[in-house]
Amino acid sequence: MTDPGSTRSAIMALLAVGLGHHQAGRLAEAYDVYRRVLALSPGQTDALHLLGVVAYQLGQPRQSADLIRMAIARRGDNPDFYVNLGNALQALGDHLGAVNAFGRAAALESPLRAATLFNLGNALGKAGRSRDAIAALRQALVIAPGFAPAHRNLGLLLQGDGRLAEAEAELQRAVALVPEDPEARYALGLAQKERGQPEAAAASLRAALDLNPTHAAAHDALGSVFKELGRLEEAVVAYAAAGACDPDFAAAHYNLAGALQDLGRYQEALDGYRRCLDLDPANDSARHMVAALSGETTPTAPAAYVRDMFDGYAAGFERHLVNRLHYRAPELLRTAVDEVLGGVGSPPLPVTFPPGETEGLGEGTLPPTDAATKAPPFARVLDMGCGSGLVGAAFRDLAGVLDGVDLAPRMLDICRQRGIYDGLFEADVATYLGSAQGEGEPYDLLLAADLFIYIGDLSAVFAAASACCRPGGLFAFSVERLVDGEGSGEPAQAAANDYALRPSGRYAQSAAYVHRLAAAHGFAVAVATTATLRQAHCRPDLRAEKRAHLKTL
Repeated sequence: MTDPGSTRSAIMALLAVGLGHHQAGRLAEAYDVYRRVLALSPGQTDALHLLGVVAYQLGQPRQSADLIRMAIARRGDNPDFYVNLGNALQALGDHLGAVNAFGRAAALESPLRAATLFNLGNALGKAGRSRDAIAALRQALVIAPGFAPAHRNLGLLLQGDGRLAEAEAELQRAVALVPEDPEARYALGLAQKERGQPEAAAASLRAALDLNPTHAAAHDALGSVFKELGRLEEAVVAYAAAGACDPDFAAAHYNLAGALQDLGRYQEALDGYRRCLDLDPANDSARHMVAALSGETTPTAPAAYVRDMFDGYAAGFERHLVNRLHYRAPELLRTAVDEVLGGVGSPPLPVTFPPGETEGLGEGTLPPTDAATKAPPFARVLDMGCGSGLVGAAFRDLAGVLDGVDLAPRMLDICRQRGIYDGLFEADVATYLGSAQGEGEPYDLLLAADLFIYIGDLSAVFAAASACCRPGGLFAFSVERLVDGEGSGEPAQAAANDYALRPSGRYAQSAAYVHRLAAAHGFAVAVATTATLRQAHCRPDLRAEKRAHLKTL
């Protein structure tokens, strides 16, 4: 008969051997020893837990979670068990499960440890509960003010929440505490970029790369900063370095292609977009640009392309558009509307589209009726593709109710901060107009500045606009003018004389096409003129998935 005391002694001795291997990093040996303990005593709690920890370290999170749960079932009052269960669940992508595990650990701990709150905060952030995550990390920093990773991850969460000044302050603290941490410097560079501090961002990103020259995401972010500064050749070098560090980094290939495109190196750009598409076949943005550079005209840009473009563009949108590109569409559209308002009820003015690489401003008005002769302000105005609200600001004084619709949620966030819209809607314009037709009052003024450069076939938009526009109302918009000979090649024969997808990725429409659509949908052209809406166009980057991530201990 086996002596229970000797068995316990053997188990304790084996656990000590296993721990020695474990602490020395000899994981395979530790794994074998812990299994020997369980062969002697299948329910031995410490062996179950430690074997689960080793399984996690060996890249087997499912087995880890199962083993640690077995340990918890036998002794559920040990906070370390819950911490390690949380780590395994995080690795499995079960962030809510990890939140519960870390939360249980925090409830059991006395005193409460900063590291547990740090892990809880990270899990909450990954579960989409940013406010609770921020609170947990702040509590961790009360316990351990010098805990640099908590400052870093708090900065990342604040940045994601749009609180950029607070984010930069936390990341500066993280860098000051651990200057040799490349992740903290990288995250600081991202925050500075979003705050409109490109030179400071470049310095932080270079410092991150000095510490880790193979940091692909830092190279990619530095390329974005150079692009914002107009230093396209340096952007190309940085993006190429990102792709060299991580050949499977699809966003870096996309961004490199965009910089090459801005430099007029179209074949190299096409190759880059194709490489991105090879790596990420679901990337609609890359597919759209392959079509644009291959001479193919599609009916419209994919919704994901427009959404991702402007969400990636949001932080520096107005700074880039107004200061660098001298964007004038809102003021020119307002001038056109004011001109029409001075002549409501009079015969349509002549329309001319002189030759040259300029962009056309179109102005359509439904034939007025006796019930629609009242002068502005307009009772209801819709800003289609409202972006950051530049057009809305130009027309706010003319509107009783001003609504905006856009595909990009980050742009709509900027509009909300401006506080000039009465209603904001995240939707495709044609879809929104279709719903507005059946649900609400018609609009007196429809605005579309720089919207139609993302839609080639305007027939659905014109039909929906006509249905949603009050008789006598106005439809004011801009288009890029299609010049003779564009869009005449395969495979775009049906659209050859109406619209074309240019190598820029933007659509252009012919004057004849716009006039034909206007007439078909009950609009009479009142004013059409030409103007330069911007000096140049640089494509914003694809927002890389390889941004700074929350780190666990």
